[in-house]
Amino acid sequence: MDKKPLAAATLLSALRETNDPGLLNDIAYELADADHVTQEVEDASRKDVEQLTAESANWTLTTADQDIREMRNRSNLLVASWDTLGWTIYKSASGREPGRLTEAKRYIAAAWQNSLTPEVGLHLGDLEEAQHHFAEALVAYQLARAAAPDFDLRGLHRPPTAIQRDLTARIERLRKIQPQAIIKEPNEKFKSGFKLDAGPFDGQSIVAPYRFLVTTSGVDAALPIETSNGDHAKADHPRDIARLRCAIPVSWIPAGSSARLLRSAVMNCHQKICEVMVTPLSATR
Repeated sequence: MDKKPLAAATLLSALRETNDPGLLNDIAYELADADHVTQEVEDASRKDVEQLTAESANWTLTTADQDIREMRNRSNLLVASWDTLGWTIYKSASGREPGRLTEAKRYIAAAWQNSLTPEVGLHLGDLEEAQHHFAEALVAYQLARAAAPDFDLRGLHRPPTAIQRDLTARIERLRKIQPQAIIKEPNEKFKSGFKLDAGPFDGQSIVAPYRFLVTTSGVDAALPIETSNGDHAKADHPRDIARLRCAIPVSWIPAGSSARLLRSAVMNCHQKICEVMVTPLSATR
């Protein structure tokens, strides 16, 4: 007996009964991943994104009562919800239409740039393939595979997961079609996504952690983070905001979105260059 229809019906029932953004996202993703996308599922995913976006409209870094932990949690959920909405659009009956592919990519690409997780990278590669962008798909798969380490925290090799096997198979298939898109050092290329060029520098070395809000216009606000003795903060606030705006791409937010996203990074200026060392989304300070 096929239990998938019963499982889908159970999930749909739960979807109708909740307004919680986390549950809406989780249920919509499970249904999309199971190829059970209806207009109701897409509407729920869109509602989730709109609700989280509206919440972020009131975020600042200047009010005393702001809850940074809550802003961080909501930012993580918003990025996950972008991926879910893009994946839901793509997996829908009309998902291969050009306009729908463009909309799906807008959300999934922003989710990938912020999360840098294997699942989102696979989604982006899948979508690129659907558009016959085979070189771009191969690059996405290689970076997504690099985001899934082969070793645990003890340095021990672990068996490949299902998504690692899937990504490896996709890479092997596409490298025969687009050999010029093979990345020589995908792990190093992946790591470089956390280190962004912030322009030239001439002065005393700076190592200063920052918390900032990102919009479709770029970095909207930034404040130095109070540091421990282990940090060497010599922040030059006005110049550092300009450097952050130079480094952080506007594509971190889907085009047309009014969302504000909380991120953090370390400004590291030395030897005539400035670099923004981005904190992983899940570890935003």
